[in-house]
Amino acid sequence: MKLASKNRSDGSMRLRELVVFTVDLMSRCSSKGRKNVARHCCTSLGALGWFAKDDLLLVKKIADSLLNMMESLTCRSEVLHEGLIALVALCKDCMEICCISCKPNLLISLLDG
Repeated sequence: MKLASKNRSDGSMRLRELVVFTVDLMSRCSSKGRKNVARHCCTSLGALGWFAKDDLLLVKKIADSLLNMMESLTCRSEVLHEGLIALVALCKDCMEICCISCKPNLLISLLDG
């Protein structure tokens, strides 16, 4: 996958389009019970977040999307696991988004198992 181009803004636009497409696909699949596709979308968002680490707004959008998916009631445990791994990796790479506010209930349930 070649995202970098001579024109940096062109590469940024392509990256944004990939993020928007992946977030949309993830939300559709997780609500329809297609856990494998939703799980792979979480993994893809983690990878896209690594590519976008210089664009804080895009990384925050990815993190917010992962967090929203994890907070949804339709989320399967396998999808939740991949989403959490991707979110933690984003936070390690981009310390600026560590101020994301999680609902306390979500954190407690994640710690319990």
